Amino acid sequence: MLERYSPYDLFSTPNPIFEYERRLLHRLHPKHKGSFHGAIQIAFTLSGLLLISCIIGTVATSRTGSVVGAALSLLLLAQLLATLGVDLFNVVGTIFFWRTRSNTETLDLLRMTQQDDEQLLLAYQGAAEMRSWRAMRIETIIRLIIPATATIISLLLLPAILTALLYLLSPNTIYFLMLALTFLLLCLRMIVLYVREPLVRMRVVVTLSMWIGSRIHDATSATLISSLIVILLRLIQFVLLYVLISITWRLLEDAGSGYGRNPLGVMLWLWLLILGFAPLVRWGYQMARGWLLHQIAATLRA
Repeated sequence: MLERYSPYDLFSTPNPIFEYERRLLHRLHPKHKGSFHGAIQIAFTLSGLLLISCIIGTVATSRTGSVVGAALSLLLLAQLLATLGVDLFNVVGTIFFWRTRSNTETLDLLRMTQQDDEQLLLAYQGAAEMRSWRAMRIETIIRLIIPATATIISLLLLPAILTALLYLLSPNTIYFLMLALTFLLLCLRMIVLYVREPLVRMRVVVTLSMWIGSRIHDATSATLISSLIVILLRLIQFVLLYVLISITWRLLEDAGSGYGRNPLGVMLWLWLLILGFAPLVRWGYQMARGWLLHQIAATLRA
């Protein structure tokens, strides 16, 4: 999943500036690189520990609902703090990295090595992404805990779920079964998007920070403005997500009353989200990143 995305993909031929930055980062952080498979292993380990803790808490207190609610609240709070923390970390790191690399004397000297502005920009963008990779990976691990926990619970309850489906299967329940399977497919699609979103968001935040840093010469002001823009974008994203969840929940409630007031409309809405939401989000991030890169290149040429 994450292995398909790499700063190395920015270059069709080896870039000496990027290679220099990569070696420098490797000397500073010898264990910097981590695979997505390693993140999955860590997430499943944490999920197992979380389930064991919940079982122990339930046995000790005899309050299953309170223990599960506290665990979910803790996970959601950790993911919210991780999202904001990683964004701000990437902003600060990218601003100060860009400020040390983008002064006029350095760029003029690098241009003498027959590197055009586009290659210089891609080299520094790739280096900034590498420096932000570790924080992004931590957020990805935290986001993986809930899907990993749900997977473990589903596997444990799979025989009971299959038995219940066999007993409930009848001509009158075919519509609800199809609706449940469609909603399950939507959940799986959203989980994939939820896990991959930190990567594409990290690339946009890095590019946004480089653009602000190229326009505002004071590092403190650039950091403050970039942080405010990132927080504002996150708030807008949360509002839009809340609206989509509210619409979907309302339609599912309608579908559950009297076999649904508009079953075809519910199915169409779910399939629209399955087929269109993730590509639309990915396209939005790509368009924003491309526009920001164009603006940075124009600033470098000025």
